[in-house]
Amino acid sequence: MAWVEPSRMWFITRHADVVEVLRDPVRFTTDSAGSTIRDTFGSQMLSAEGEEQRRYKTASAGPFTTRAVRDRAGPAVEAIVARLLDNVASDGSAELRASLAAPLALETVAVVLGIPDRYHPAIRGWYDAFAAALANFTWDPELRRRGHEAVAEFRRALSPLLATPASAPGLLGVLAAADPRILSDDEILRNALIILFGGIETTEATILNAAWALLTHPDAGHGRATKPRH
Repeated sequence: MAWVEPSRMWFITRHADVVEVLRDPVRFTTDSAGSTIRDTFGSQMLSAEGEEQRRYKTASAGPFTTRAVRDRAGPAVEAIVARLLDNVASDGSAELRASLAAPLALETVAVVLGIPDRYHPAIRGWYDAFAAALANFTWDPELRRRGHEAVAEFRRALSPLLATPASAPGLLGVLAAADPRILSDDEILRNALIILFGGIETTEATILNAAWALLTHPDAGHGRATKPRH
């Protein structure tokens, strides 16, 4: 895991150290003014502590249960993968990130959140601005401005969905239709931002890293150690 200070990032890799950090929100709080995540997205489940964080995470957990993934996300992902692979097959060649990993990650998280297809082109632009802003540990004002501008565009585009929950058949619609309301519109959008970013960033990177490992170490897919090369 990583621990960020202004202009610094510390990587903690030993299990005992990671456990200590996660269990001590006083010394190692995520609710920090020096967090680029909080500066860009505001207070949400990755930059809050205590009861506020629990409320955010509990409210947003529905699509990530085993049953929800199996019954809803699973079939949707299978359909997306089949379509993308058909496109690759018809083209005869592909750049893995652009042809598979990036669109699969984006479309999957859009399904989970309930973001209609018409917003997909805009999501990629927002994501790129978010990524630059979250890595902006030198607090470059232009990168920060672009990140804030992308957040404002996201909120303007998706706010109307919360007024008509049926138009967002995913987490956005569920949270907007909840009675009693668990999260306000503002809180829904702030947490949707971090789910959107994390859903694209982590999934895309995992697909690419897994493909690289399988292509460069074929035995990895069979549970056998690759023979060292000298």
